[in-house]
Amino acid sequence: MPSVNTSQRIASVEKARWSSQRRWAPSSKEVRYLVVVTICAIVNNVLLIALVKAGFHYFVGIWLAYVPMVVFGYWLHVSVTFRTQATLAGFVRYGLAMLANYPLWIASLFVLTDLLRMPIAMAAPIGTVITFFGNYVATHWAILRSLKTAFWSSSDPEKGMVDQNLLVQFLSVYAFQPATAFWRAVELPALINLGIPTGRGIDIGCGDGKLTAVLLDNIGKRELVGVDPDSQEAGEAVRRNIYTAVHAVDAGSVPEADASFDFAISNSVLEHIPDLDSVLAETARLLRPNGVFLMTVPHAGFRTQLRGPLLGGITRDEYERRLDSRLAHLRYPSAAEWKAMLDRHNFTTDAIEFYLDRSQVRRWETISRFTAGALSALCGARHHPLTLQRRFGLRQLQNSRALPSLIASSLATVLICGLRAGPASLTEATTGCVAIRCRRRASFA
Repeated sequence: MPSVNTSQRIASVEKARWSSQRRWAPSSKEVRYLVVVTICAIVNNVLLIALVKAGFHYFVGIWLAYVPMVVFGYWLHVSVTFRTQATLAGFVRYGLAMLANYPLWIASLFVLTDLLRMPIAMAAPIGTVITFFGNYVATHWAILRSLKTAFWSSSDPEKGMVDQNLLVQFLSVYAFQPATAFWRAVELPALINLGIPTGRGIDIGCGDGKLTAVLLDNIGKRELVGVDPDSQEAGEAVRRNIYTAVHAVDAGSVPEADASFDFAISNSVLEHIPDLDSVLAETARLLRPNGVFLMTVPHAGFRTQLRGPLLGGITRDEYERRLDSRLAHLRYPSAAEWKAMLDRHNFTTDAIEFYLDRSQVRRWETISRFTAGALSALCGARHHPLTLQRRFGLRQLQNSRALPSLIASSLATVLICGLRAGPASLTEATTGCVAIRCRRRASFA
């Protein structure tokens, strides 16, 4: 039977593995890019200047240099900058990306040579500098198939940054819920860092299964049973083929045998459940002795991290009441209160991790304010956002089609643009949510 120290070691191993997985490239990538692009720029400029000196107009020279430069540039970026495998599809994307950037270069040369009367030896290097940013973004998209890599190399959860890889994954599946995608991108690393056990698990409040699908993409497959009272969401979870079974029932009454699960997960669910005691008791019944229960929830400090109303005419209390109603948040216990509740239901808490710092809470709040919040306000705040998504067909479209990676990458860059790093050490006073790892005691008191 695992001890507290064993559980903590498992969490540490899982956290280290997670950290190594999400750092996709060495920090010297940007230096290698600058070296390669400098070489390409020199070769391109020498070739263009030589063609112009030979009597060709610069417009003709640009296109004569295009093919050899695409071949040369792609080979260098694949072999030196990104150190990846060359593919025909990648080469075609790179050629098209460079082609898309040529109008800016041509326009730059027109202004510099025809209007400002600069010699080509001066105009060509200046035009290259002007088109640098477009080339930088286009190259990353063409070879790595992701715009996010042009702006982000790695994230450090200890400093409150957002894992952009995860954000893109969540935006792809939550096309009409960008605020949810942002929240999940911060939340999932906190859950993973606690250590997800192997064995048979139950996903309490599995919803449509999207979050768990992303979780499994990052930690590997698990044998899971899903539980959700919403039959439509449970049906979507079934369609994802990540659960051995999905029960469309209340989490306080699950048709599974006693002590039949090695672990349970409840991700941002318990704050929505009216009869919390029955769910915690049922979770304890379902888990084997020393079975692990992992949960994420907002804590008592969530509201204090919010920016609050932007305009007058509404008090802070009324703003928070409306937000809680839209989010269906019923409670905000402190970490100590969560621990006490778990203790009453025969759980021993092994680890607590705080997440979603103030800057992240406020960024989520801003995104939510102008998406689900705006939609809710336009509809008189009479319906839950999920109901509105279904009414307007957004939920159905989101379930049937993923947001293209190019759009998701671009949107992710916008959503985290300017986001400040949080405190080096996250505490209950500086965050809005808590992730808890506990285990069912060997015998009931």
